Amino acid sequence: MNGFSAGEKRKFQLDPRTKLLIAGLTGIIAFASSQTLMVLLLVAVVSVLMFMARIYLTTIKFLTIFAIVFFLEITAQAFANNSLTIMAVTLVCIFQRFVILAMVGVYIAETTPTTALIGAMEKLAMPRQIIIPLAVALRFVPTIREEFGYLRDSMRIRKINTSFTGFILHPIKNIEYLLVPLLIRSYKIADELAASAMVRGIDSPRVKTVLYEIKFRTGDFLTMALFIIAVAGTPTWG
Repeated sequence: MNGFSAGEKRKFQLDPRTKLLIAGLTGIIAFASSQTLMVLLLVAVVSVLMFMARIYLTTIKFLTIFAIVFFLEITAQAFANNSLTIMAVTLVCIFQRFVILAMVGVYIAETTPTTALIGAMEKLAMPRQIIIPLAVALRFVPTIREEFGYLRDSMRIRKINTSFTGFILHPIKNIEYLLVPLLIRSYKIADELAASAMVRGIDSPRVKTVLYEIKFRTGDFLTMALFIIAVAGTPTWG
């Protein structure tokens, strides 16, 4: 069985190994190239993958953030005539690259079940010291995001402003009622997820049965070829 629901089957699905390769190559392209056109093409390709996976709202949010950061970069470059402005341009460029990596991370997390990712990494013969922490981390992020939503809802009931403006106006109150409980819950959730993974035999040396069909398709080869060509052409692009 391939393990995907009817709705997931209609999505453009890539093999988890292809997604891991995309993540690595995206990091290389993002930080090895200083050409604006190359970065824009990279964002466009990642955005297309996210749209094909039907991650619409999150993609639009990331593109909005990238557009704001890109505008700040262009503005800072126009006034980069001293060490302070040059430092600002550098920081903006670094943040811009991390936005792209965050897009790839969200794409992998939203489209790849943890079981399928573990099965793919085991096929790649990756060490368990990498597989186990990564599997727990992939389960941790959506869980802690859900907890964060619960905390914000409880703060709204108490009529505490949880927006960015509210945080600026009342930082101590927001830290007390939001960040402190979130840190406490993070510790408990991480412990619970680790225990759950151990109970399911994640550290067992035996070969596990994967319910998801893991194999390369035409889309995987085309996507990998596109990113490999981009990496090979990165020195030419600058």
